[in-house]
Amino acid sequence: ASWKLTPLMTNSDTTSRAASYDFLGRLWVTEIDRELFNKFVQNSDLRSAFTDAGGDLSEIQAGTVDVDELAEDYCQLFLGPTNHLPP
Repeated sequence: ASWKLTPLMTNSDTTSRAASYDFLGRLWVTEIDRELFNKFVQNSDLRSAFTDAGGDLSEIQAGTVDVDELAEDYCQLFLGPTNHLPP
């Protein structure tokens, strides 16, 4: 009997995963900006991974996303809330 190894992931899967890690790694370092937002919008692998994870693209498709607001949300979430009173 001959054995045939079946890859667990296709090239498309690994490309999509790499694009997602690159995007998330960049977000780990600093808030989103217009350049990174455009990279997301133009990359079908990233958009697909986003929707597969339950993300909603309706605001992006409608063109109503405010990148400055996204950056502000990032800062409030990851850098610290405003008017925070530690114990």
